[in-house]
Parts: sequence; structure tokens; C-alpha cells
Amino acid sequence: MMVKRTPPPETATSLSPLGVFRYVAQHWFRRPCAITVAVLLLAGGASFELLIPAATRHLINVISKRPIDVISGWHSWALFSMAFFGSAIARNIAIRTWFGPHTLTMKDIMAGGFSKIQSFSTDWHASQFSGTLVRQLSRGMWGYDAAGDTIVLFLLPAFCVLTGLNIQLFIYDPAVGIYSVSIAAFYILLNFVLSNFYIQPANARSVELDSELSGALADAISSNSIVRAFAGEAREEAHVNALLHRWAKAILTTWHRNADLLTLHDILLCLLQLGLTGFVVWKWSLGDGNAGQVVFAITSFLVMSSYIRNVGDHIRAAQRALNDIEDVARYGAMTPRIRDLPDAKRLQTHGGEITFDQVTFSYSGASSPVYDRLSLEVARGERVAIVGPTGSGKSTIVKLLHRLYEIEAGKILIDGQDIRQVTQESLRRAIAIVQQDAPLFHRTIAENISYARPEATRDEIIDAAIKADAHSFIKQLPSGYDTLVGERGVKLSGGERQRVAIARAFIAESPILIFDEASSSLDVHTEAAVQVAIEALAKDRTVIIIAHRLSTVERADRILVLNDGKILEQGTHSDLLAARGFYARLRAAGAAGGQAKLVQGVVEGECLPASIA
Repeated sequence: MMVKRTPPPETATSLSPLGVFRYVAQHWFRRPCAITVAVLLLAGGASFELLIPAATRHLINVISKRPIDVISGWHSWALFSMAFFGSAIARNIAIRTWFGPHTLTMKDIMAGGFSKIQSFSTDWHASQFSGTLVRQLSRGMWGYDAAGDTIVLFLLPAFCVLTGLNIQLFIYDPAVGIYSVSIAAFYILLNFVLSNFYIQPANARSVELDSELSGALADAISSNSIVRAFAGEAREEAHVNALLHRWAKAILTTWHRNADLLTLHDILLCLLQLGLTGFVVWKWSLGDGNAGQVVFAITSFLVMSSYIRNVGDHIRAAQRALNDIEDVARYGAMTPRIRDLPDAKRLQTHGGEITFDQVTFSYSGASSPVYDRLSLEVARGERVAIVGPTGSGKSTIVKLLHRLYEIEAGKILIDGQDIRQVTQESLRRAIAIVQQDAPLFHRTIAENISYARPEATRDEIIDAAIKADAHSFIKQLPSGYDTLVGERGVKLSGGERQRVAIARAFIAESPILIFDEASSSLDVHTEAAVQVAIEALAKDRTVIIIAHRLSTVERADRILVLNDGKILEQGTHSDLLAARGFYARLRAAGAAGGQAKLVQGVVEGECLPASIA
């Protein structure tokens, strides 16, 4: 009985601020020593700051005392100064200690997020805007920068200072301490509650629209040639302006909600000030207190109010920063649909024999499978062409062989090894592919050619270009092999891009070679030049050729005719023509004038034209 294997989907669920914080904490735990040292130094700086109210009280009491005690006055001044200088020195050392692990964590978040996104399936990437992903990665890294600084450099010292001050106030007078603790606790609790349930939803919405806006901008800018070709500038501007209007509305809501919280903060700080100073003045009016105690209470309030106000700002800043990190944290929690098994080994190639054994596969959401128990074999060193109408399943064979999708049943073997049992990296190194659009990086020609084998020398790069018939046009470029080719290679013609892609396949030295519609978009003259390079590249390799143009497959050792995911016929070009079957009708449809006839007429089973009969 056939067992269907359905890989788990890559689903992205929203994370709470606590979940995002756990993601940040996991990165901190990678460098516990450096983080601990920075935290201890910050706590030490906070301890010095706690001395300021007490040192101020002692100094006022000493200088207001009669007769004047000069020595005690200078001692009090030294204690007062030490509190300020100690706090400043400890804080500066702590910040410099924090820089190292903080920068490394930013690097880890960006690198980890990029690595995770790269591991997601082709299906997942097909549903994403590249501009949105770039924005999310960048925003996540800088969001951590803001969150890390806020939590460690600001909120942690604030917690230490507020706790210490409230203890001192409680020792000074329990009633004052209880009142101060109540106001401070209510203030912090109010921040957490309103930040999470009142401000956070508005923040999340504005962040979501920011990502959507970035994706739309990237999509329009990268497709600028199409926009201009169809006079679509006004439409694109209208689309972006509509998104900007929604974003501006969302960000305005966020700002107004922050302002509402700020108003509540000011009310609570006024209550704290009235309570503390009013209580001390009341005690003084009863004759219970001196100038130092009044100054102590006022100084405590000034220090406390500064920290409490900042706590509110920092809680909101941390909440915004955690919102910025959420996308990257969410990707970190997602499981790639296609991943290496724990005991996966490197693929050991012995010539490149390929076997599809009873393979069943469906695209996500499709009503019927592309393949239902498909079997085929490609012998070592054999040149096999796969032809058929659009939608027959030709290119899917390439995607499954590359393991860009996971099959539901059956096995795919290379030299007798199940591709699910080997590492994806070794699998893809064994297969060189030349695609129809020949995408290139916006890097130099040399870098694009050597991408398949980065350690290649300049001589090897030039040798590959010569074999691909690309050396002559490269030499005529302004900077030769160091010429930048533009995004996706737009500075080169279609034929030049194809020849660079063929040179890249040459340098890969892979035993399996795939041409996926490699010359279908070229003119006849350019196609002829590219075909010469393809012939040289295909020598002594196992080759699979996917083609619409049947003229490109005539010299194949074997031609497979595919329709509706099934192999209808196979044989040499002459054998298939002699059989007067599906391949012969494909050939006739192509000769009679076009892809529409090839797809529609052949599938409907038109009779063979008299010229072919």
C-alpha cells in the first residue's frame, strides 16, 4: 500500500510581546558572561545613584548646622560628589561592555533571519514580496537594537533605582514608602496594560502597513520597465498613495494613543509629587523634620519622577521595538517544509543515473496530482529530452529533482541514493541548471560565473567563458570580467545572459546537467550560438533537456513525450516521427504555426497534416 507523505506547512502565527522577548533572551543566553558583566555594572551605577538623595540630605544637614563643622562639610561634599561620579563612571563602562555582545546579537538576528528565510520552500517564496522580506529583516535587526538598549541600558537601571528609592522612603517613613510604592507600581502596571492592549494593536497595524508599503514600492520599482511600457506611472502612484493614506491613518492612531498614555502619566506624576512633598511639609509644620529631610524627599521625588517618566517612555519604546522584531522572531519559530534529515549524508555521485520510482506529487491547493505513480529512468551519461504541451508537467520534474518540493509518495534516486536521505546542499551541487531567463546577480561577470564554485581561479573562469562562447563579448565590455551586470543581469542581452549562465554551469563541474527551456526566448541567430555552447557543456554528462521548441531536442538519445503528467511516448526523434503519434502531432503543430496550436490542437487529437503523413 502506498503511504502518502505530506510535509508540514510553513505557517506564520503572530507572537505576543512576551514570545518576542523570549526570542531576544535566547540570543542573550548565547553570551551569558558578557551580558552578566554589563548588567552588574549597570546595577552598580544605579547603586551609586541611590546615594544621591541620602548624600544631599546629609550635606544640607551639615552645612545648616551651627557651629560650622568644616571637616564634616567636606566629607559630605565628597560623598555627594562620589555618588554622581560613581554613577557616571559605572554607566559608561557598562555601555562600552554592552556594545560587543549587542552588536554580535544584531548580526545573529539578521544572519539567522536570512538563513531561515532561505530555507523556506519555493511555494512560500512565491507568495512573498522580496521588498517586504528585506524590510522585515532590516527592521527586525534595528528593532532589536532599540529593544536591547531600552531593556538593558534604561529599564534595568530604572528598576534598580526605583526599588532602592522606595526602600529608603519606607525606612524614612512607612506611610511615605507605601504611598510612593503604590503610585510607582500603578504607573508601571498601567504602562504594561495600556501598551499591550491599547497601543500594541495600533503599532502592529502600522508595522504591517509599513511592510506592505515597502513590498509595493519594491515591486513597482523593480518592474519599472513594464510600468513605462504600458504607461502605468499614474496607476502605480495611485496604488502607492492609497497605501500611504492607510499607513498615515494607522500611524496617526498610534501617536494619538501614545499621547493619551502620556496624559495619564503626567496625572500620576503630579499625584506623586503632591503626596511626597505635601507629607514632608506637613511633618515640618508639626515640628517633626528638618531641612535635610525636606531636601531628601524633594530629591527623591526628582530622581524618581525622572525615572518613572522615562520608564513609561521606555516601556512604549520597548513595545514598539518588539513589534519590529516580531516578523523575524516568527520566522525563527517556523519549520521549513523541506529540510535535511538528522542523519542525512552527502550525495555520492557515480555518473548521474536518475530514477523516478512511482512518484506521486500535487501542488498545494491543486484539485488533482501532477504525477500519479510516475516512473522514469535516465542512464548515466544519457541525454534525455522532455517535451509536451504547456502544463504537462515538464518543469516539475526539474523542481522535484532539485527537491524544491517534497513528493507525496514514491522515491527519486540519484545513483541509487534517495534524495530525501542526502543533504540538500550536496544534492544541488551535483546538478547544474541553465534556465530560460538565466537570472544573474548584480555583481561582476566573474562573480556570476564562479557562483557555482566560488573557489575557482580567474583562469578557470576565463576557460569556462571560452567554452560557453562568452569570452569574446566579455572582453569588449568596459571592465571585462569585472563589469557589473545590473539587477538580474539587465545590462546584458538575453543571449549574453544565457552564455554567462552556461559558463556558470561549466565551472560547476556537476555530473547532471539540466536545460530548462534554455534557448526558447532567443532569436534564431543567438539560439544557434548558444546551442553550440550547450553541445560542448553536455559532453560526458547526464543531461535532461526541457523544451517547447522541438528543434532543440532532435539530437537527444531519447525523447520523453509528456502530457497530463504521464509519459505517452518515448524514443529517438526519428522513431517517434515514424510512430505518427503524439510527438509527431506536436512536431506538426509547431511547424504549422505556433504555441496555441501546439497546446490546443494536439491535446484535442487533431489528425496529422498531409505533409507529415
